[in-house]
Amino acid sequence: MTFYGWVQGVGFRYRVRHAADLYGCTGWVRNEWDGSVTMEIQGTEENIDRVILVIEAGRYVNMARCEQEAKAAIEAGILKAGSDAHELSMDVCTIVKGSVFEWALSGGKMEIRETMPRILQRYFAGIMM
Repeated sequence: MTFYGWVQGVGFRYRVRHAADLYGCTGWVRNEWDGSVTMEIQGTEENIDRVILVIEAGRYVNMARCEQEAKAAIEAGILKAGSDAHELSMDVCTIVKGSVFEWALSGGKMEIRETMPRILQRYFAGIMM
């Protein structure tokens, strides 16, 4: 199966894995170069249908970009002049989403309250004046 739309970078593969585990299905899921996601799934027809229903009902992570804030920080001289506000925004979103997904995949065992600030501090240390 191939899924199109906003399916990369939003927790889609994690949701698929969780649903497949829940209903005893196996297979794989991967991001494709064109922005789609491909899934191969094995199980009973009934359980595969349940997995599809869970996927369709999913609420995917939707994180607003912070481009306006990044532009303001560049203009104020907090971030390096010439920095790309869109790129900074995407980087921060990726760091936060990645940390949340790592925490979820670890079953809540990762120390997210310590890890995410440390990663963000290191990132910003490289781009601040």
